[in-house]
Amino acid sequence: MEDDKGRDTILDLVPKARELRLLPIGRMERDATGIIIMTNEIGWIHPLTHPSFQHIRRYEVVVSGIPTEESLNILRNGVKLVDDDRPCSPSKVKVMDVDSRAGLALIDIEIEECKPSQVQRMLQAVEHEVISELSKDEVDKLKLSCTKQDAPMKVGITGEERSKRGS
Repeated sequence: MEDDKGRDTILDLVPKARELRLLPIGRMERDATGIIIMTNEIGWIHPLTHPSFQHIRRYEVVVSGIPTEESLNILRNGVKLVDDDRPCSPSKVKVMDVDSRAGLALIDIEIEECKPSQVQRMLQAVEHEVISELSKDEVDKLKLSCTKQDAPMKVGITGEERSKRGS
């Protein structure tokens, strides 16, 4: 795994990743923070990355402007990206917080697809620019939780899934 511009990749950032033959499952934008799964179990890659398995990816992002209900509904119903022939799959979108004076909103968005820069492109399609780094904090049933940046992180099954399992 090499970057076309010679920059470090996730394999350069994780000690012993190459030695252990770890591979990332999926991708994450360079300016994003959050969870990325790595494995050396090759049999996991296809079921965790192929769209037919419909894994949910959850992001939190700060955008410029306050989204209208119309904009949110366009995202929920499957927005058409400028440079893509097919619209995105429907997504779950909600406004978590608004700073009216600054003209910013915190958006929670769940998607099943994983097109390059998809969340930024979806938000641009409804005229909202991404202001903060994306935070990818949940992939399907795995949730990332930490109390502060650069602290050791815990990855575990979400509370909803835990209650389904009776644990």
